[in-house]
Amino acid sequence: MENNVWSIDGIVKKFYFGEDKLEDTDKKIKYDFLSNGEHCTLNAVQIVTEKGVPLHYHKEHDEIIQIIEGEGEGIIGDSKYNLKKGHLFFASKGTPHALLFPCIILSIYAPAFDSENPDRVFL
Repeated sequence: MENNVWSIDGIVKKFYFGEDKLEDTDKKIKYDFLSNGEHCTLNAVQIVTEKGVPLHYHKEHDEIIQIIEGEGEGIIGDSKYNLKKGHLFFASKGTPHALLFPCIILSIYAPAFDSENPDRVFL
């Protein structure tokens, strides 16, 4: 069961101490795919850049995001929010969303994420 349970502190330490991560160096985003099941994917993401992740949507995935660390402006659909640690939001397939600040998040994709065919469309 060890690979099915994580602590928030443990996830944060992984990013700060460089353990078990993949990096998208162009966008300054660090990923840690915690679990990739048949129906959904759970990953932790550190958004390093001050600009965050720009407005985008997913063609084939719903996404649930929880802010673990950080605070700033988020966009979900046509609404803007001041998001902070603990906030949770849902972006259904096709819903534009953005996190415009550096942060660490938990992200759940359903159906499972296919790293060979990412479905992010930046706007």
